[in-house]
Amino acid sequence: MNIAYTSMDNYAPYLGISLLSLLENNKNEDIHVYILSDGIGEKNCNILREIVESHGQHFHLIDVKSFEDYFEQRKVDHGGFGYVVMLRLLLASILPDQVEKLIHLDCDTIVASNISELWNLDVEPYYYRALPDFAMPQEHIQELGEKDLSVYYNAGVMLLNLKKWRDEDMQEKYIQCCLKHKTLKYADQDVLNCCCHGKIGDIPVKYNFAPNMYWYGAKYVKKIQPAYKDTSLECMKQTIKSPAIIHYMGDERPWFQGNHNKYSAYYYKYKKMSPWSNMPQVSGKTGYMQIYFLLNLITKICPGFRFVFFKCIGINKFKWFGKK
Repeated sequence: MNIAYTSMDNYAPYLGISLLSLLENNKNEDIHVYILSDGIGEKNCNILREIVESHGQHFHLIDVKSFEDYFEQRKVDHGGFGYVVMLRLLLASILPDQVEKLIHLDCDTIVASNISELWNLDVEPYYYRALPDFAMPQEHIQELGEKDLSVYYNAGVMLLNLKKWRDEDMQEKYIQCCLKHKTLKYADQDVLNCCCHGKIGDIPVKYNFAPNMYWYGAKYVKKIQPAYKDTSLECMKQTIKSPAIIHYMGDERPWFQGNHNKYSAYYYKYKKMSPWSNMPQVSGKTGYMQIYFLLNLITKICPGFRFVFFKCIGINKFKWFGKK
C-alpha cells in the first residue's frame, strides 16, 4: 500500500497525527509512506520517520521545495492555498516510477479504520478515484468551462493511477490547464477535475467524510448531490455515525481553540498518542468558532440556508483572504 502526504513544516504535526491514525488502524498492511516535504524541518522529519519505522513500515522523504519554482515562474494561480497543494499535480514525476498506484491523503484527515478496501478498488480505467464533493455549487463547476463537467470531486482523499498519468503525459495537460485558467479557486483540485473528468471513479463516502455532513443530514446530502444516488440512506447514516476517514475540511478544525467539531474526539485520540500530545490548540479564533457553531445549528434546522451561504461566501473565502 503506497500512501503520500504533502506538507510544509507548520503542518507537519497534523500530518504526523494523521499518519499515526493510519498506521495504528492498518497494522497488518505493508505500507510505504511518501512524505513530500516543502521545508519540513529536521526535527519534524525525524519524528515522522520514527512514527513510521516504529510501526514496522517504510518511510520515504522527498524534498519538493524546488518544484515550487515550476509553478511560480509560470505565475500559476493557486487560489490562495499556496504552491504546496499544486505539487500533487506533479506526483507522477516526483515519485519513483515503480509507484504506479497511490493513496494521497490531506494532512487534515484522520484514518479511523482499516483502508485496505479503498486500496483494493480497481483504478485501472481511471486517472484517479475520489469522492464527489457534496456541496460544490454548480456555478463554480460551470466557471471552469469544461464541456460535460457536471460532477466535481474533492481531492482530500484520492486513489491515483500514476501509471496512467505517466502513460498519457497528464502532467503536461495539468500545467497547460493551470496556464489556461486565470482563476483557480480550488487550485489543483480544479485542475484535476478539468483534465480528468469522465475518467474519475468514485470512492465510498465513508473514505472522505466531511464533518459538515452531520449538520446537513443524510437526506439533504443525498438530495443536493445526485452522484450519491447509489449510496443508500442507511449507508449515509452509518457513515455519519462511524466514518472511516474524517476529512476536517472547512474552518471548524479540532486544533482550533473553541471549536465544536462533532468529530474532534477522533483527532484528540491520536494527538494524545503522538509526540505532539502537549501541543496547544491554536488560539485567536474562539469568537469565530462560536459564530461557526451558530451556523452549524442553523444548518441543522435549515440546511438550504447553509448551502446558499457557502455558494455566496464560503467558496470565495480562500480567494479573498488566502488559506491559513
